Amino acid sequence: MVFEVVLSFQTEKDLAEVFAHIAKDQPIPAWQFVEALEAKIQSLSTMPKRCPLAGENLETSREVRCLLHGRYRILFTVDEKRVSVLRAVHGARQIDDPL
Repeated sequence: MVFEVVLSFQTEKDLAEVFAHIAKDQPIPAWQFVEALEAKIQSLSTMPKRCPLAGENLETSREVRCLLHGRYRILFTVDEKRVSVLRAVHGARQIDDPL
């Protein structure tokens, strides 16, 4: 089964921030990293439940899962036919906003 992958506004903002942070020193690698991160996100279209539950799962009534890309965490939920990507953040970053 193929799932539709939908990025939240916050995820789009996260990706732009990742690019801006890396691009300060290395513009071309920044572009390549964000493209690879986006490809990893799109890989959730198949078997998204292969990913473990995230620690944030304890803070919400939704089943939040986590996919890793390097040091970055992709947080998402899975419905019947859709993967909703909530955040894409560095693993060391504290997420203050509720998911």
